[in-house]
Amino acid sequence: MNFQPRYCEIATELCDTTRSEYRQRNQIFSAYSSHDISLVGQIEAAIKNLNKETDFQWISWPNDMEIENTLIFCEICKHI
Repeated sequence: MNFQPRYCEIATELCDTTRSEYRQRNQIFSAYSSHDISLVGQIEAAIKNLNKETDFQWISWPNDMEIENTLIFCEICKHI
């Protein structure tokens, strides 16, 4: 089956992500604001703990995602 890129209204262009990049994974993505530094520190510590204690990969967007020189939403979309 051929993958046809779909238009993404947020990126305002065709999405070049292949279906294989959207496969089911044992991971959990958490969205949170980065404005409160103390809260971010607590969340990052909790994610680190959860990664040690569970069989899932808890995603930390600044640490586990390629967000430099890209539209951040596209990386978030791949992990949701």
